[in-house]
Amino acid sequence: MSLFRILRMTPSQFIKRTILKVISKTELILPRWETAKQKFIILPSVSDFSTILPVNIASIPQENIASYYEIISYPERYLYTLNDVYVSYYGVVFKN
Repeated sequence: MSLFRILRMTPSQFIKRTILKVISKTELILPRWETAKQKFIILPSVSDFSTILPVNIASIPQENIASYYEIISYPERYLYTLNDVYVSYYGVVFKN
């Protein structure tokens, strides 16, 4: 692309063009993320249960007491096995 044409671009057009160039070059460098077969085990759901009330329930403020009487239940959970990946402390999965 000629220098004259670059100088005629608006700043947003220049930024967009630069970002698209970086992405296209990065795409060529990185290996393709292939969809691997995921193995999963379905863990059963946990039926409804209520928590044990604390001994000092009388000293807890009224607006917080309602949370102790809520009924808790968990839906089915899935466990995935992924090969050749790294998982960060925050749960982000990185391939390669």
